[in-house]
Order: sequence, then C-alpha cells, then structure tokens
Amino acid sequence: MLLYRAFIVYVRPILEYCCNVWSPYRLCDVRKIESIQRMFTKRLRGLKNMSYPERLKCLNAEPLEIRRIKYDLSMYFKILHGFVDLNRDALFQVRDIRTRNNGHNLHKAKFNCNIERYTFKNRCVSIWNMLPQSVVSSSSVSLFKSRLNSIDLIPIIHKATVST
Repeated sequence: MLLYRAFIVYVRPILEYCCNVWSPYRLCDVRKIESIQRMFTKRLRGLKNMSYPERLKCLNAEPLEIRRIKYDLSMYFKILHGFVDLNRDALFQVRDIRTRNNGHNLHKAKFNCNIERYTFKNRCVSIWNMLPQSVVSSSSVSLFKSRLNSIDLIPIIHKATVST
C-alpha cells in the first residue's frame, strides 16, 4: 500500500521521535498516539471493516507501543554490551545468574514515586528479564533486533505488567 508507506516515511518518524527519552506512560497518552495510526489504517482502501490488529497484520505492521518497547530494549542491549559509550553500571545493576532467567538479569529498583518507574532505566527492566537467553546474548545489534522481532512480545509485556 503506497499510502501506508507514505505514513511510515512522513508521519511515524514524528510520532516516534526521541521515544526513548519521552516515551509516554499514561494510558491516555499512549491511546492518543496509537489512535493516529489506528485512524490512518482504517481509512486505507479495503481495510475499513477490519479490526485494528487485523489491519496491522495485513500491513505487516505493529502497534506503536510495541515499537517503543523494542527501541528501549535495543538501547538496553547496546548499553549492556558496550555498543554505546555509556557507563552501564551507572544505569543498571546486572546479575549474571543463570537460573530461571536469561543470564543477564537486571535488578529492578524500588520506587519512591511513580515518575521513577517510567524513566528509561526502569520502564523495560521486567520485559528485559523475561526475554529468552538466545535474544539477550546476541553477538550484534542486528542479530538482537532480528531475534527480538522473531518472538511475540505481547505475552511477555502482559506478564511483565501483571507482575509489577
């Protein structure tokens, strides 16, 4: 679909600009941003009577919230594996325990207020800890991203949000 490609080129970069920094955590904000893609896909020829998940599947796309989580996880990977010049110890406490987890378990801190929970260093720790070991121990960023794209993140995200 030519119109959806135009959406990807012109609109989606605006919606995702600096999402690692400002990533919305309030449900009303997430819904507002997602509604832009939801309305656009509904107006495409032949997709009007489909549900939003069906439209995304037809377009080989994913919700913007999933894309933001994948951006965060790829930044976690880059920081933890030294692909970015940041002190990983200042952001994360890594536990290299190999029982019942992926081998690169991050410590989740206790929070005094909700704003700390939604900062970059904390918002995807539970999801990271639930990723398979094969994804987390990838040797390159491109391999990490392809393995991340090959798994279904929705059950992991749901489980992570229920447990927190």
